[in-house]
Amino acid sequence: AGAKVTGLAAEGCKLATETRAAMAAALADDLNTPLAVASLSALLKFLNDLLTTKAGKKAPGRVEALGDLIGAVEQTLEAVGLPTDAAGGAALLEALRALTLSRAGLTAQEVEAAIARRAEARAAKDFPESDRIRDDFGAKGVALMDGGKEAWRPTPVLLG
Repeated sequence: AGAKVTGLAAEGCKLATETRAAMAAALADDLNTPLAVASLSALLKFLNDLLTTKAGKKAPGRVEALGDLIGAVEQTLEAVGLPTDAAGGAALLEALRALTLSRAGLTAQEVEAAIARRAEARAAKDFPESDRIRDDFGAKGVALMDGGKEAWRPTPVLLG
């Protein structure tokens, strides 16, 4: 038997239950897939807090809460037809990246060149140029990232 789930961990378990209910309600509402996926927002933030904050790492019942939260994420992803494993997620990201490049009329080489130009501008402390490059590509649906595993990712194009 695991530790008693109290405090922060109990909040996580409650959030997992609420997320499952919100996902089910969204899908019952004419298969409102965007709303079902959006129901994961608060849960993912909470999950991140349990994994990274001091209070989260010390929460009694943390392991049980993490299992419940991860289960809710997987259940929601499966319900809307998204992969729940790393390989499936990576394949989905690559497909989205290819679609983004196609819609933007860009090649991977053009994005990589922009990333290199932006890095050079940042190194030279030419932040207006760095921002211009980021904003130009962002307007095309390509978010240039500052660090992390991915150099860029698809992003919504804001019309207006």
